[in-house]
Amino acid sequence: MSIANDIIFLSLRNAGVNGVGQTPMPDDVNDSFKILNALLNEINLERTVKANRVKVPTFPDLTTDVPFWSDFEHVLLTSMAVRLRQIYALPPVELDVKLALSALEAFNAINLQQIAPIVTGVPETVRQAVFLALRLAGRITDQQSVSDSSADVNDAFSLLVMMLGQWQRKRWLVWNEVDVSLISTGANFYTIGPRQDFNVARPDKIHAAKVRLGPGQFGAPGAVLPEPMPFVLGQQPTPPTPNLVNIPLAIIEAKEDWNTIAIPDLKSIPAAVFYDSSFPVGRIYFWPVPPANAYQMQLTVKASLPSYGSLDDELDLPPEYLDAVVNNLAVRIAVASPDAKVSPLLLAEARASLNTIKMTNSQIPLLSMPSALSGHRGSDYSSWAGRGLNQAWTVGGTSVLG
Repeated sequence: MSIANDIIFLSLRNAGVNGVGQTPMPDDVNDSFKILNALLNEINLERTVKANRVKVPTFPDLTTDVPFWSDFEHVLLTSMAVRLRQIYALPPVELDVKLALSALEAFNAINLQQIAPIVTGVPETVRQAVFLALRLAGRITDQQSVSDSSADVNDAFSLLVMMLGQWQRKRWLVWNEVDVSLISTGANFYTIGPRQDFNVARPDKIHAAKVRLGPGQFGAPGAVLPEPMPFVLGQQPTPPTPNLVNIPLAIIEAKEDWNTIAIPDLKSIPAAVFYDSSFPVGRIYFWPVPPANAYQMQLTVKASLPSYGSLDDELDLPPEYLDAVVNNLAVRIAVASPDAKVSPLLLAEARASLNTIKMTNSQIPLLSMPSALSGHRGSDYSSWAGRGLNQAWTVGGTSVLG
C-alpha cells in the first residue's frame, strides 16, 4: 500500500525532523501533506514541459491508498527528505540531494518510455517513423519527448512530405515504372495527371512510349483493341486478340525540338511523342496525330511514391525503404535544429541506406547507338523517328522512308 501518512512519517525521519520512535506533530503532518502534493504537482508541470503523457496522481488524503506509487515510493521518500530539510531550515545533505535527483531522473525516464502505444518491430505508420526520426536526430531523449501537435512533429512531417517529393523525381529512388494507356480519340494532345486522359500522378518525364496495333488493322478507324476478359468459373474465357504489334515511339525531350515539326497536326501512325510538363496538368502530344479509335497509346512513367496527409497514414513502403526514410528524415531534422549538428554516424547510415535503394532499383537498358554511327543507310538520321517504324516518318530530312 502507498498512503500519504506512511510516506510523510518516513520522510520526516529521513530528513532528521523527527527522531526514531518520535511521533510527528499534527501540524508537521499537515504541512508535510501539502508539501507532498505540491511536489507531485511540480513533477506533473515538469512532465508537461517534456511532453511526458504519463501524469502522476496526487494523494486525496492521508489514508487513501494510491497504487501507482507502490513501485516508486523511493522517489517520494528521497525527494521529500530533501524538500523537508529545506522547509525546516536544516543544512542539505549532499548525498541525499544526489540520490533524490538520480531517483527522479530515472523515474521520469522510465515513464517516458512507457508511453502507449508501444509497437514492436519496424514502423508501420507515419507517426512511428516521425517519432523514431526525431529520436535519431536528438530531438527526443529518455527525458524529453514531444507531443503530436508540437512544432517538432509538424516540421518533421513537412520535411518527410518534401523529402518524398524530391525522391519521386529520381528514378533510382522509385521502385518501379508503370504503364498507362488509352485509345486514340483524334485529339491533337492528351492531358496527363489525376483524373485526366492519362489518369496517373503528373510525371516529371516520359521514360518510354509505344502504340499498339491490332493484327491487320494498322490504324483502321474503329479498331478498338479489346483487353483479355477475366476468367469466370463455369464460363469459357474470351481469348485475347492475338499478335498485337507494339511500335516503340521516339521521345522528343525539348519543346524547341517539338516546334521544328513542319506539320504538327499530320494524322497517321505515330512515330514520336512529346511531353509538355505543364503544372498542374501535363500534356502529351503524339506525332503524327493518331486518328480516333485507331491505336492504343501507352506511356511508361515512374510509379508514385506514397503521399501522406496525416500522422495516422500507413507508410505503405517496401521494407528496404524504412531505414532510408527514417535515417534521411533524421538528418533533415538535425539540420533544421537550432544547434544544427548532424552525427557523422547518422549521416553515414543515411547515405548507405539510400545507396541500397539505388542498387535495388537500378534498371539500365541495353546500350544503343544512333543509326548514323552504325552505318545504316538513309538520309537524316538525327530526325525523330520511331525505331519500330524504321524511319517511316522523319523530321527535317529529304525523304520520308529509309
